[in-house]
Amino acid sequence: AALDVSNCEKYVAALSEAEQLFQRLAKALPVCMCYMTTLTNLPSKQKSQEESLDDLGGQEILLPM
Repeated sequence: AALDVSNCEKYVAALSEAEQLFQRLAKALPVCMCYMTTLTNLPSKQKSQEESLDDLGGQEILLPM
Protein backbone atom coordinates (compact mmCIF):
# COMPACT_ATOMS: atom_id res chain seq x y z
CA ALA A 1 0.00 0.00 0.00
CA ALA A 2 1.27 3.46 -0.92
CA LEU A 3 1.81 5.88 1.94
CA ASP A 4 -0.32 9.03 1.77
CA VAL A 5 2.25 11.81 1.95
CA SER A 6 -0.21 14.54 2.95
CA ASN A 7 -1.33 12.50 5.97
CA CYS A 8 2.30 11.95 6.86
CA GLU A 9 2.98 15.69 6.76
CA LYS A 10 -0.05 16.39 8.94
CA TYR A 11 1.18 13.78 11.41
CA VAL A 12 4.66 15.34 11.56
CA ALA A 13 3.15 18.81 12.00
CA ALA A 14 0.93 17.56 14.83
CA LEU A 15 3.92 15.88 16.46
CA SER A 16 6.06 19.01 16.42
CA GLU A 17 3.12 21.01 17.74
CA ALA A 18 2.68 18.53 20.58
CA GLU A 19 6.40 18.69 21.30
CA GLN A 20 6.29 22.49 21.57
CA LEU A 21 3.30 22.22 23.92
CA PHE A 22 5.12 19.63 26.00
CA GLN A 23 8.22 21.84 26.25
CA ARG A 24 6.09 24.79 27.36
CA LEU A 25 4.41 22.56 29.93
CA ALA A 26 7.77 21.29 31.17
CA LYS A 27 8.93 24.89 31.67
CA ALA A 28 5.70 25.90 33.40
CA LEU A 29 5.45 22.86 35.66
CA PRO A 30 8.17 23.77 38.21
CA VAL A 31 6.70 27.27 38.53
CA CYS A 32 3.24 25.78 38.98
CA MET A 33 4.47 23.31 41.60
CA CYS A 34 6.26 26.09 43.47
CA TYR A 35 3.09 28.21 43.36
CA MET A 36 0.93 25.34 44.61
CA THR A 37 3.38 24.62 47.42
CA THR A 38 3.29 28.28 48.42
CA LEU A 39 -0.52 28.26 48.40
CA THR A 40 -0.60 25.07 50.47
CA ASN A 41 1.83 26.49 53.01
CA LEU A 42 0.09 29.85 53.45
CA PRO A 43 -2.43 28.80 56.14
CA SER A 44 0.22 27.18 58.35
CA LYS A 45 2.43 30.27 58.09
CA GLN A 46 -0.45 32.57 59.07
CA LYS A 47 -1.44 30.31 61.95
CA SER A 48 2.00 30.06 63.46
CA GLN A 49 3.85 33.32 62.94
CA GLU A 50 5.29 33.12 66.47
CA GLU A 51 6.79 29.69 65.80
CA SER A 52 10.28 29.27 64.38
CA LEU A 53 10.92 28.35 60.75
CA ASP A 54 12.10 24.90 61.84
CA ASP A 55 8.68 24.16 63.32
CA LEU A 56 7.07 25.34 60.09
CA GLY A 57 9.31 22.98 58.13
CA GLY A 58 7.97 20.09 60.18
CA GLN A 59 4.38 21.10 59.49
CA GLU A 60 4.86 21.46 55.73
CA ILE A 61 5.61 17.74 55.44
CA LEU A 62 2.26 16.87 57.04
CA LEU A 63 0.21 19.14 54.75
CA PRO A 64 -1.94 17.26 52.21
CA MET A 65 -1.15 18.10 48.57
